[in-house]
Amino acid sequence: HTVETATAKAFASELLLKATNVAVDVHGGFGGTKRFPIERILRDARIWVFAQGAPNIMKLIVMRDLFKRLEPSQALIEKIAAKG
Repeated sequence: HTVETATAKAFASELLLKATNVAVDVHGGFGGTKRFPIERILRDARIWVFAQGAPNIMKLIVMRDLFKRLEPSQALIEKIAAKG
């Protein structure tokens, strides 16, 4: 289930950062101050994302699996070689 886990982590990480960035934007100039809790939430979100594994690494795990699945079978390669 490595690929499924990596996919979920990458997706959740992107959504978490997007949501917290929107929340900061909604608060305007106060979004980056300690006056509202959103500043801490954004800091926590960034730390959580990398604590779960860097998003780029998660994407590499998914891509590696996809390329393995797309790799032509040895039988297909031999069939093409026999025709050529």
